[in-house]
Amino acid sequence: MRMSLAAHSACRGLTFLLALSLIGVEHVASFSFPMAGRRWAALPQGLRTARRGGGLNHGHLAPRSSAMHRHSCPGWHPSMSTPATMKSANSYPDFEFDFESGGEIYAEPLTMSPKEMLRTMREEAAAVGAGVGSVMERQLRRNVIDRATLAEAVAGLMARKICDTDLLEELLHETFLEVMEEHPRIIRDVVADLRWIKEIDPATRGYIQPFLYFKGFHAVTAQRIGHHLWNDPLPARNMLALALQSRSAELFGVDAHPGARLKHAVFFDHASGCVIGETASIGHHCYVLHGVTLGATGKTGEFDRHPKVGNRVKIGAGAMILGNIPIEDGAVVGAAAVVTVPVRSGETVVGINRILSPSMKRKAAETSKDPETWLYTI
Repeated sequence: MRMSLAAHSACRGLTFLLALSLIGVEHVASFSFPMAGRRWAALPQGLRTARRGGGLNHGHLAPRSSAMHRHSCPGWHPSMSTPATMKSANSYPDFEFDFESGGEIYAEPLTMSPKEMLRTMREEAAAVGAGVGSVMERQLRRNVIDRATLAEAVAGLMARKICDTDLLEELLHETFLEVMEEHPRIIRDVVADLRWIKEIDPATRGYIQPFLYFKGFHAVTAQRIGHHLWNDPLPARNMLALALQSRSAELFGVDAHPGARLKHAVFFDHASGCVIGETASIGHHCYVLHGVTLGATGKTGEFDRHPKVGNRVKIGAGAMILGNIPIEDGAVVGAAAVVTVPVRSGETVVGINRILSPSMKRKAAETSKDPETWLYTI
């Protein structure tokens, strides 16, 4: 029996949708195919339910965000190769950071100065040293108690951790201290990082614990220093930024490009296996678990190609966020999620680009009250 025209068109439509799910819509600029005598077009995220028949709305369906239109963006050209000149086709003002002026207003008042942070850590170190004796005394004195400023303590700690036979500790200490004096924002961000870690992580006892032992904190601090070296006009400093990235990947398990932009109060919990791409950015008060990737889509060329993570975003272990897409303020990315579409403010995404419905979010909120389950179990 010959298949009717409508049945034949429906089969072709189902085949098209199956192809999208198999190859991934992120790699598809547009598709068009005849159905019942009409030309239909679909773009990533362009799948919508028609008011009649449960099919697709025909016509041009624009996605919320698409890197495919970047070449049509005024002012963008493939020859633009530095982050300062990269311009996305879609602009997300919430994710534009001014790191060089030092005039950025923090989302919350900085209630603890660097001097107060060092004094508090000295008090914690003295209490620990008194109970343990000489076993910990050398480490505590060398890294905290005998340091005159928090910048000196950070420079000394990071230089000792990162140094090797080629990158000498003395030279690294001198360079790190010089960079932090040129960019005092780094130390303000260190204070915010430590305060955020103490607030968000129930395993943290005081400030000295993450300062000395949390590799996520060390990786973020190394990236903050490397970011300013990367933007320095001296080629030697640019190379040192890449050396810091390499050593950070070896020592802390975090491969964060120095070109990435991080606001204050960022915590990589456990940190192992995190990858942060060159044009990625992370807002303030973000909680990122181990194995998270902020990556590109595999397309060649130098352009703005990595995710833009907003403020107060939580990203579960093993999540992969790919492409120049926004993860807006207050969003939650579930563990092992694969995200290639924009996530709006307050939304929760799990699985492969699956945005939770309001009813499922209510269920997640109820589950989060159980102290024996993960915060966002559904």
